[in-house]
Amino acid sequence: KHLRLNQTIERLAREGVLVAVVSRNSQSDVDQLLLNWPEGLFPVNLAVEVVGTTESKGAVVKDLVERLQTVPESVMFLDDNPGEVLEVETLNPGIWPVLASDSSTANTILEAQLSRLMTNGRSMSETRLADTKAKKKRETILVSARSVTNLHEELCTRLSTWSAKADELERASDLLSRTNQFNTSIRRTGLDRLREISRSPDGFVVLAKVQDTFADSGIVAVMVGHAEETEIVVEEFAISCRVLGRSLEPVIAHNMLLIARSEMASVQFYYRTGPRNLLALDWLVNYAGHPLDQQGKVTLDLNGLDLDSRELDFIAERNGY
Repeated sequence: KHLRLNQTIERLAREGVLVAVVSRNSQSDVDQLLLNWPEGLFPVNLAVEVVGTTESKGAVVKDLVERLQTVPESVMFLDDNPGEVLEVETLNPGIWPVLASDSSTANTILEAQLSRLMTNGRSMSETRLADTKAKKKRETILVSARSVTNLHEELCTRLSTWSAKADELERASDLLSRTNQFNTSIRRTGLDRLREISRSPDGFVVLAKVQDTFADSGIVAVMVGHAEETEIVVEEFAISCRVLGRSLEPVIAHNMLLIARSEMASVQFYYRTGPRNLLALDWLVNYAGHPLDQQGKVTLDLNGLDLDSRELDFIAERNGY
């Protein structure tokens, strides 16, 4: 019953796709399997790794991604166990999870998504390489910059913020699903919910992009929420790690809120403590003026946020890109 799936895996491996097997067994048991590889499975010599683990498949996959010098966005993980898929996806944000209860379904999904996977993975790899080069150039300027303002003057940084169009919502959902360090609520707002919010007269989905002399970082921030009487509620706010470390968070938030809140005086943010979003929570604490619980809703001091954004407001353009 696994013949078709194994034939597809063999074909892909011979075409240059890296294939690895992660088994929920001890490595000694896996080593025995390698000595007596079952007939009907793809040739074992085509696998770059066959790993056994009694603990975390997610950790093994993460190690493989790093050692094979690739990115999660170019990796598809197939499994019939929902818990395994969730764990691997949690530890490897951006990976392509495939949950299939039988090999026929897994094969259908694999073949259907392969072209998109390879294109997406190649694009992400090229983008990260470009980001690395641009980061090194920015660090050179940072050493000699007299202030944050001077840094962005030298970089010719430009920030654009606007309400998302219908064909941009998939990109917004993708960014929310992959962003961890700066994500205030980690709701992972999905595409259907984003469409619902954007159609609502009280809802908003605001996007931001950043570019400078060295790179166009593209869409790097998403703010999602709705109006409630006299206040704005931000359901999720995320900024990509691609622009963190440049002191852009206040000016990004300020300009996105100007689009979202209109004349509203009060803004509240939903938040939730996750394994990796301490940076976003610290940012909220800074403008709330008090510690946060594990999760909840917090009102921010907009005067403080607006004041902090003024230093870089010269880089901003709203309602357009």
